[in-house]
Amino acid sequence: MKDKVFAILLCYNTPHERLKEIIENIINQTYEVYRVLIWDNASPNKIDEFLSENNFLNNGKIIYIKSQENLGAGGGFSAAIEYIENKFKDFDWIWFIEDDVKPEINCLETMIKFKNSSKFICPVRKFKDGTIADYQTFYDYKIQSWVSIKNKRNDYCYINVKTFEGILVHKELFKIIGLPPKENFIMHDDEIFTLNASLYENILLAKNAHITILKDKESYYLSPRSAYYILRNLFLIKNFLEKNDMFSIRVKVVFYILFIWRAFFYCFKFTFIHPNAKGIYAVIMSIIHGLKGRFGRYF
Repeated sequence: MKDKVFAILLCYNTPHERLKEIIENIINQTYEVYRVLIWDNASPNKIDEFLSENNFLNNGKIIYIKSQENLGAGGGFSAAIEYIENKFKDFDWIWFIEDDVKPEINCLETMIKFKNSSKFICPVRKFKDGTIADYQTFYDYKIQSWVSIKNKRNDYCYINVKTFEGILVHKELFKIIGLPPKENFIMHDDEIFTLNASLYENILLAKNAHITILKDKESYYLSPRSAYYILRNLFLIKNFLEKNDMFSIRVKVVFYILFIWRAFFYCFKFTFIHPNAKGIYAVIMSIIHGLKGRFGRYF
């Protein structure tokens, strides 16, 4: 029997035309989705009216839920999965999609081919100009070494960290690893979720499954808000590694080098390339809140 895939599209204040483009790409996948849950994180821009005016809510596959508040990425996905598990029993996979990415029309079909190889399958992210957005190396905490995936010749490889954008997770795996973390609000919640999953399942990267980031590169990396959560939530990654006895001396060295490099990167950008006092403030507060253990929505 064909596996049933339940797609979750998490959105917040998404430009209407972009939202339309993403929805159409989801429902027109070459591998048909079973249902699409559009989870609206309390958007102020009347997404519900837009969906109704464009007849999306008349599509029997589409479900729309508006949250009472902005739960962030991990919180939004967690709430959406809980809703699906309470209302539906006859599905096999959850497909995570955020509102700044568009899956290529055969993305799901390409990933589902690996269903017998892993319960956690990921696509490759690209920018609109075709350049790869994903890191071509990652740090494997099990063997405590850097691993390159750039020259792997197979059409798949195994990794241990990935973003939410486009991941395909079997429902049985949630019983083992739990739901995405909520305390991050945004940023690195997906990395903690995938790192946790990698302790129990080989995370498979399907190299020919592609998903396009719709934001331009500059806005994707440089907002003060993003800088705050990226830096502060690195402390949550540290907490996760310590909890799971993965924070060895070698890992500590790698972690703090990366943390210092990122902090310097944002300070340099906000001081010299894109001067922004709020950006410098964001960097300072991220470090203070991270050291004090103040997580959740603060910026």
